[in-house]
Amino acid sequence: MKLLIVDDEQIALEGLKHIINWEAYGIDKLFMTYNIIHAKEIIIQENIDVLLCDIEMPLGSGIELLEWIRAKAIKIMPILLTCHSEFKYAQRALQLGCIDYLLKPVEEEELGRVMMHTVRKIKEEQGAAIKPGLRKENFWKEVWEEYVEEEENFVRKAQCFYIPEGRKAKYAAVLVGIKYIPEEIEKWRRELFHFTLKNIASEIFLGNDELPFIMLENGTYLIVISDREKTGTDDIMECCQCFLEYCIRTYGCSLVCYSKGFDKGWRLPHTIEELMKYNKRNLISNKVLFIDGKEKEKEFIQREPKEKLWKTLFLEKEYDCLYREIERELFRMAEASNTDNVLLAQFTRKTWELFNDACQPAGARLGDLMTPEDEIRYQKQAISVDYALDFYRNLFINLQKAEELNQLKNVVDRLKDYISKNIDQDITREQLAELMNLNPDYLTRLFKKETGQSLKDYILKKKMGMARELLSMTDMSVSEISMRVGFCNFSHFTTTFKKYTGIPPLIYRNEKQKEQGDGV
Repeated sequence: MKLLIVDDEQIALEGLKHIINWEAYGIDKLFMTYNIIHAKEIIIQENIDVLLCDIEMPLGSGIELLEWIRAKAIKIMPILLTCHSEFKYAQRALQLGCIDYLLKPVEEEELGRVMMHTVRKIKEEQGAAIKPGLRKENFWKEVWEEYVEEEENFVRKAQCFYIPEGRKAKYAAVLVGIKYIPEEIEKWRRELFHFTLKNIASEIFLGNDELPFIMLENGTYLIVISDREKTGTDDIMECCQCFLEYCIRTYGCSLVCYSKGFDKGWRLPHTIEELMKYNKRNLISNKVLFIDGKEKEKEFIQREPKEKLWKTLFLEKEYDCLYREIERELFRMAEASNTDNVLLAQFTRKTWELFNDACQPAGARLGDLMTPEDEIRYQKQAISVDYALDFYRNLFINLQKAEELNQLKNVVDRLKDYISKNIDQDITREQLAELMNLNPDYLTRLFKKETGQSLKDYILKKKMGMARELLSMTDMSVSEISMRVGFCNFSHFTTTFKKYTGIPPLIYRNEKQKEQGDGV
């Protein structure tokens, strides 16, 4: 939706721009101008939906702009602003189709109220022209967000969205819970992935683009089917199975589809809420589940890591065997107990602590091996067994890589070699960590453990050593030498050199030259 603000005072114009969050009211494009001449051009070129305009302006008033809009039969919702509460202005504005008439300075709350009314009016007028699929989608989204569960309220809202069968029809809610998405698919923008899933579901369930497909929260989607579009629950379950298999086969996703069958539309918010709770308790993927309300709660069993065995496997670096052990335990936990995301997170945390404790005698920590991608995996591991296994799989891969690097000697030697060859660069620990494919904190600890000095001090020592040699042996200027040892700022180099040697660079050169002269 597009908004045009017209005011001849720059301060007022900027104030109106920031007074409220326009996006929250459906405004995705905002235009501003200081006079009605330019305003007319914008209105014609941009197809403006809402006009917020001052009345008193030197190059033409807001009333004149409204008269021009009326004469051109342009469809726009105008709101006028003024510093004077004169009745003749308000009367003329209303005659010209003005939505409201506000006194300046405008209060945030008052402008928000008027905008909400204006946007609602636009939506109501546009409702009949919106594509049926999008109209149904907007309808069910509002039914869920406003939790409309009274029959009359539901029917009234259905009428506003031009959905005639609101009272008579029955509907089935299908909840799609995404339990795992491969990393290459997760790199898509969320909107693109949503659009792809919607197209697949529309083709499978209806064979057209009129299917309401709504994102409820990250990783959870809602499909709503009318009993006039599908004949029964078995038909819905069959479509769910086809949708699930297509997503697995084509994109490698893991998901679960839930439904309770058909019911009156105003009962769907409660049904959706129930399905979402069930989704949070379910950790197993690639299933189609019909929830009939008769499900028995599974036996509650708190699964614990097998400390002795798993610690032994970990210390012996039997990562493949350890992964299979954890995989079996996770599936037992998900299948045999009344578990949920919280219990899965607790299980992973205990396992992590077990492995981290095993590392302590060697002076290492698991967290040092984690890349930013690993940290994201850890945050997702409680969503499902699939995400938990993905986390463990990558953790053990990183451990194997660490072993192959021969961490201490090999890494430190490579660091020293790189620093010597790039002494003219501004070397940071982040660059070195990326070069070695290690966590920056872990890299600095490895270096200090092997050399007895910090990585920062070592780099500085090398740079100052080179600087002293160049000052003593060449006639290069101090500025050239500072660049040669990786200092872009001459003043910073001089300060650092003095701090390191006790004297400024020029005095150091003079003393060295004098020593060399005396030696001759």
